Amino acid sequence: MDRETLIELGLGGGPLKLILRGGLETIEGSKAGVVTVVYATMDRRKAEQRLEELTAAAAPGQSYMVYGVPLDTDLTTLEYYPSVAVTRADLE
Repeated sequence: MDRETLIELGLGGGPLKLILRGGLETIEGSKAGVVTVVYATMDRRKAEQRLEELTAAAAPGQSYMVYGVPLDTDLTTLEYYPSVAVTRADLE
């Protein structure tokens, strides 16, 4: 799926909208992939606006994605749930 499709899925999903930031950090001299929840709201418009702001101001190597998640649900049972992939190439 392309980024725009993923964003639409995230904005249209469950009532809680989470924005995650993925990127690389140097921890004790080694690169590590770090995923952080940076924003949470129940308001689709606020999530969309904040995602645009964060993406526009992102530092090199950082990426943001929005996820709409249902409450009281095992998120791993869903087709699309909060996650960020970090590959070996990202760490080199």
